[in-house]
Amino acid sequence: MDYRKEALPKVTIKAMNRLFHLFGDSARWISLVSWSAIIVALATALAPLAFILVVSFSEYHALGGGDGLIAEWLDDRNVNAMGNSLAVGFGVAVLLTVISILAALCFRWCNLTGHSTIYMLSILPLTVPDYVFGVAGRVMFDPSVGLFAEWLPDSLLFDRTSALLMVVAITILKWLPLMIVIADAAIFALGSPIFYQTMVDFTRFRRAVGLVFLPQLGKATALIASLGFLIGFRQHELAYELTSSGAGFDAEMWSNRNYRVIFEFAGVARAAADGLLALGVLFVPIRLIHMATSWYLSNEE
Repeated sequence: MDYRKEALPKVTIKAMNRLFHLFGDSARWISLVSWSAIIVALATALAPLAFILVVSFSEYHALGGGDGLIAEWLDDRNVNAMGNSLAVGFGVAVLLTVISILAALCFRWCNLTGHSTIYMLSILPLTVPDYVFGVAGRVMFDPSVGLFAEWLPDSLLFDRTSALLMVVAITILKWLPLMIVIADAAIFALGSPIFYQTMVDFTRFRRAVGLVFLPQLGKATALIASLGFLIGFRQHELAYELTSSGAGFDAEMWSNRNYRVIFEFAGVARAAADGLLALGVLFVPIRLIHMATSWYLSNEE
């Protein structure tokens, strides 16, 4: 396809300019959320640990000192749950990044970059709770009673690997539209003059991708991958609904403790262990998100 023949329509240019300013405002909001996430992560990890230390040195020794904390860390259920969360986090990060970048490049090839419909539709899946996606995935893909059970292997959702892959796939269905918007906005930030110039300078879209669009997507890639990891890491509700009740994993395998009982002092030793371990895992992607959003802000100015 010789896309030099197609100039950007005026309506598209106006829509792109409006959306660029909208994304710029959103970038400031994302930057604020990133810093808030760092503060919350520190608080949720350190507060239970501080509570343990205070009680351990009190006259009651209610929680048994540091031995209980170490025991919780070494608990097989805790290790398995964290392993599941890490596997889903990395899987979602990699696949979301690759698919969203390919989709954004397809939109550029079709001259749809910055199209308002893409941005509006990306919001719709976010209005649906995680557990609803989990239930819907179970209805479709359960090998016993699912709508597609006739064509699915019996081990699906029962085998650890296939269950993790299904959790990754269902998670991506919800979050992919938003990540496509982030990648599309990164290309869109080049502006209509650059788009027109690439049409003039490059006869093949492949060369424009390698020399113009992929370098522009560099920072967006870090942002999408980081967000993807954070999203995948916390898919406990979706995973539980998709794989529970005899379809793969005991609820313990998804560690509801990772986030939900951080301040539930009846299990504060486990909460502190999970909180500290999760903080070490999450701090790097949170920092990458902040760096990427800072880059967007500097480009605006």
